[in-house]
Amino acid sequence: MPKGAAKPVKAKAASKKPPASKKPPASKKAAGKMPAKAISKSRKPKDAEKAKHAGKLAKVKVNMSEGKALCAACRGGRLNEVKRLFSAALANAADDKGWKPMHLACYNGHLEVAQWLRAQGVALDVQTNNDGRQPSRRGWTTRTASGSRAQPMHLACANGKLKMAQWLRAQGVGVRARTGDTPHWQPMHFAINNGQLKMVQWLRAQGAGIPPMF
Repeated sequence: MPKGAAKPVKAKAASKKPPASKKPPASKKAAGKMPAKAISKSRKPKDAEKAKHAGKLAKVKVNMSEGKALCAACRGGRLNEVKRLFSAALANAADDKGWKPMHLACYNGHLEVAQWLRAQGVALDVQTNNDGRQPSRRGWTTRTASGSRAQPMHLACANGKLKMAQWLRAQGVGVRARTGDTPHWQPMHFAINNGQLKMVQWLRAQGAGIPPMF
């Protein structure tokens, strides 16, 4: 090569890149679908919430059935069954008429059941849930004929259960306690309304007067 002549520039070889792989176009159906894993994850919280709610409902149903069974045992004076069924959560369970265990024991004169319930901490001034209906010899009366939201003493006097009323009195329950709803009847009202003469006489001896009926 003569001196002074420019060296020929070698052309760089073009780098060969592998051809890009062409992905097949996603079908219209597949494009709108969520992956299976994502679906299962999105459903988990809802399913867990539903299961939790169903569990709560089942527990409520069990408690309701157990509560009614306890009320039935108190109504029938079955002490052993009452002991088996009772729990603090069911102390204020009510039957279809709104009566609770202590009401049913006192109204039906089951003294041993009432005493055992009291030993478990059940209150003696608990009120019925029913609105405007109380017992009488003629069946269930209307609001205008008697009071509502009665206590155990009212119910014992209504049914002439003298020993029960005497026990309640010994526990400090007053003979002038009023129902929680109008017309606010006292035990004397219930005794007179149901023709319980011995109960009326006993209440008089305890210092209860004969108040106006309404």
